[in-house]
Amino acid sequence: MSRFAVRGILFLSFFCYAANATVISGTVTDSVSGSKLTNVIISVSGQGLTTIRDTTDAAGAYSLPETKTPGSFTARATVSGYTTKSTTITIDTAQATMTLNFAIVKIDTATVSGVITDSASGTPITGAIVTTSGNRRDTTKADGKYTFEKMASGSYTVAASAASYVGKNATVAVSGTDTVKANIALAKIAYATVSGTISDSATGSPLANAVVSLRTTNGTLKVDTTKADGKYSFDSVATGSYTVRATATGYNSRTSASTTVNGAAVSVNVALVKISYGSIYGIIADSVNGTPITGAIVTTSGRRDTTKSDGVFSFDSLAVGTYSLGVSASYYNGRTVNTTVASSGTDTANVKLLKIVYGTVSGTISDSVTTGTFVANAIVTIRANYNSPVRIDTTKADGKYSFDSVAVGSYSVSVTSKVYNGKTATANVTSTATVTVDFALIKTLFGTVLGTITDSASGTALKGATVTVRQGGTVIKTGTTDVDGKYSLDSIPIGVYTVRASDSLYTTKSVTDSVKTAVTDTTNFKLTKATNAVIVVRKVTAGSMGLFVSTFGEIVLKNKVNSGEIKLFGLNGKLLYKTSFTEQTNRIILPKAVVSHGNTYVVRVNSGNSVYQKNIVLP
Repeated sequence: MSRFAVRGILFLSFFCYAANATVISGTVTDSVSGSKLTNVIISVSGQGLTTIRDTTDAAGAYSLPETKTPGSFTARATVSGYTTKSTTITIDTAQATMTLNFAIVKIDTATVSGVITDSASGTPITGAIVTTSGNRRDTTKADGKYTFEKMASGSYTVAASAASYVGKNATVAVSGTDTVKANIALAKIAYATVSGTISDSATGSPLANAVVSLRTTNGTLKVDTTKADGKYSFDSVATGSYTVRATATGYNSRTSASTTVNGAAVSVNVALVKISYGSIYGIIADSVNGTPITGAIVTTSGRRDTTKSDGVFSFDSLAVGTYSLGVSASYYNGRTVNTTVASSGTDTANVKLLKIVYGTVSGTISDSVTTGTFVANAIVTIRANYNSPVRIDTTKADGKYSFDSVAVGSYSVSVTSKVYNGKTATANVTSTATVTVDFALIKTLFGTVLGTITDSASGTALKGATVTVRQGGTVIKTGTTDVDGKYSLDSIPIGVYTVRASDSLYTTKSVTDSVKTAVTDTTNFKLTKATNAVIVVRKVTAGSMGLFVSTFGEIVLKNKVNSGEIKLFGLNGKLLYKTSFTEQTNRIILPKAVVSHGNTYVVRVNSGNSVYQKNIVLP
């Protein structure tokens, strides 16, 4: 074994054995004195290896747990007061042991200390707070001393502050283990008085009860109120830059120029300019004939006045400035005018309003084909836009409608009728003249759907079969066939519909058809008997029996009942199925051939002296 000793460099010795794991051990010493170091953390880490570590004992020795992971890793030695030492090692698991020694360098530290004194008298300052890097802090005692130990080499800022003193910093350089002295002399904060007089800028008269504030850039520091002589005073004002702001009732506020306080008394006088007040007077009149308008409303700056019979309004005690007057009156177009109060006099602002012109919109609703035929009970609406209120009128036997007091503007006039197609027109009201808007409506035409429903196999007419006419999801009309299997549904508006035929013992059938103008449309159906229909219904109940029909075509009796009989009928009264049950019966299977989707059935239960009946609508 060989060993090479170099200051500050790790020592490596290798022993080669055939093994499947490696144990790393060694010692840690001071790089200068060679003394063994205790509590040094030794760790080995790297990709694919869970970090292993150990701490040196009193002899500076350590031994890491064996590792079976080969590769290149980083070994570190870490302890307080010394620089961390790192090195790269290669582990070969064929090598049973590895000796890894560390010689680490001690970190040099020094002491920084000093005395905090009064810069004028040299007297030590008690309770001065001294801070430096790393959130380190000390407070001076009666001797004014502070101390920071174990300061590593480097440059530091030492900051000292004390009550009634101006804070001060000092920069110190630490190198090696020598003690560094940093004495700091603090200058006492100089206080002074700021005072003065608040007066009228025109007469020079002092102003009593003026509010005076002493301000810094961070906000108001002190506040005082002037006495009868207009004087104010702020004591104990520290060195710095300040402004003085004065406010008095009836005067414009004013802020002085910035002034510097540095131990000597400072005088700051402020002269305020009196606010000048005036009035606004005027007459609100008709723009055409000049007649004064009674009840006109005039507003400005949150104030309001209403004219009397002379049309006069007025606002007193208005400060000099520009004002916006809002004027409105019933049956007149509103106006906004600007006026200026320039002095303590009265400004005249007469305003003329233009009267709103009202007209009439009227007309006649008639049949577009038959001359002289008028439409009664038609509903006519008029509105200025989609958001405006709607006015409504209904035509009489002569087909006439009328809207009075319609203001000048453009309007939409619409008409609807139960037997005619609706229509819309525009009415432009420009004067008091009547605007005529007549409507010639096209009659809504109707047709008839009729036909025959028969058995597709035998051709036999089906009595009581149900026929429905639908448009989308809406049922327009419903009917049933007579003894000859015939049906007829009239008064159906022209359009495209779905006609549906159903019978309790047959599969339902639907066709799409068009109903034409005043034409009878024939739609015949040949229905096929149901063979494998399965009843699909919602839960239904029959009295207190708790009866419902399941999706499997079963009638279920949920509650215990006496013996009895169940019957299933079509809406035409035809008995489709019946069966008896006992007290032990809780489920009855229906023949699939007797039910069909889309039909309505009646379930009747006879039990003892009670009869329960419920309609079932098959979806």
